[in-house]
Amino acid sequence: QAIVWDVDFDYVFSETETAFRNNMHSAWHMYENDFYSYTQGLMSDSTWSAKLAGIERIYNICLGREIYDARAPIFSAEFRAIIESFADECEE
Repeated sequence: QAIVWDVDFDYVFSETETAFRNNMHSAWHMYENDFYSYTQGLMSDSTWSAKLAGIERIYNICLGREIYDARAPIFSAEFRAIIESFADECEE
């Protein structure tokens, strides 16, 4: 994110932080794709329910909220509405 989204070539994230951030991006890619698959009838309701639990979990990893906030504008309104319907455990 620092390099591609923020165009920051002088970022100071540790290898662990970089791995965490990359994994958060990867998870959001996967869940966005899962949402599309579900809406197209390619995923069962029970599988989608399990995915929703994962989406809620990742949304409420407060350390990664910056990643969600950066990605949210490019998610469909329908996907964002689902995510933002969850209780927000990161509110101050």
